[in-house]
Amino acid sequence: CPYFRTMDCTCKHIVATLKLRQRELAEGAVSGGENDRIAAELCARFAREEQKIHLNLAVTLRIHTLPNGIKYSAALAVGEGAPEPVGGIEAFLAAYAGEGSYKLSKFRSFSREKYEFSENDAAILDILSENCQNRLAAGFYTQKLASTEFGAMTAKRLFPHLDRAHAEFIVNDVRLPDMQIKKEN
Repeated sequence: CPYFRTMDCTCKHIVATLKLRQRELAEGAVSGGENDRIAAELCARFAREEQKIHLNLAVTLRIHTLPNGIKYSAALAVGEGAPEPVGGIEAFLAAYAGEGSYKLSKFRSFSREKYEFSENDAAILDILSENCQNRLAAGFYTQKLASTEFGAMTAKRLFPHLDRAHAEFIVNDVRLPDMQIKKEN
């Protein structure tokens, strides 16, 4: 590759050639000796560099008792270290579901290919994302919201995961720092 020769660094053409040879070897092509060993070593290095970045999730669950029932809403915060509040929660949940993108910061956008959550945090996001998609289908979608509302069925699905998550509970505008979910049917 002329770019490799003039710039003395790895270019997309070399990476593409290495990836192609790696796939051919995986499919049973005959090894060419030293060159294939070097190609495999370089591809392994690229694979390590492409590992997903783990994000932490924090959930603030608000519960309001009303004369005609209970209203639930959740606010999210995500980040590599200390989670930062999610400004457009429904846009983030849509990006989590693979539809569109969400800007995490000035220079980074969220994508499922680049970022991952713990299994429990992913379960919470799956439930909220499904709720968001249902709201979108029903015409109740606003990208700019800082929290998303949901009903009792979604809340019941979320509760088992909140005990194992970084969760904060606010009931009728009162913060309950030691609240735990009671385990019963």
